[in-house]
Amino acid sequence: MSVARTIVLAHHPVGGGRSSLAPERARPGQGGAARRVPVGATLRYLAPAMEFLAILIVVAVGFFWHFQMRAREQCLDLARHVCDEMGVELLDDTVWLNHMSLRRDREEHLRIRRIYEFQYLDPLREIHPGLVILLGREVESVVTAGEGTLH
Repeated sequence: MSVARTIVLAHHPVGGGRSSLAPERARPGQGGAARRVPVGATLRYLAPAMEFLAILIVVAVGFFWHFQMRAREQCLDLARHVCDEMGVELLDDTVWLNHMSLRRDREEHLRIRRIYEFQYLDPLREIHPGLVILLGREVESVVTAGEGTLH
């Protein structure tokens, strides 16, 4: 006499104290209470959740990229304005991200702190560095080689 030792998933009523997907041994003569479920079947239940998670990640990356580009444009406009005020030329008309970290603002809210770097030419055609520091959307400071902190 041999007893089948197959793992099956039994259907138990909700609140019956056992999980509805509890493994059981198949017994000879057992009615339709137990059924075999292939491993791939559980993946079908997870597929919609995984698709939703993938979409959320893509949307989050898109929003992050959008806000990064807005911050870069804000820094570029500010660097142009500072260079015009100083009577110097913004080199290559560009800024680049030097450093990014998380910091708290005055109200203790967590914000992204970005440090953008730029270069400018003075009237003697010498190249000097400059920095624009953002905390969230607010300008924390603008630093140039000759003047120090401007804002």
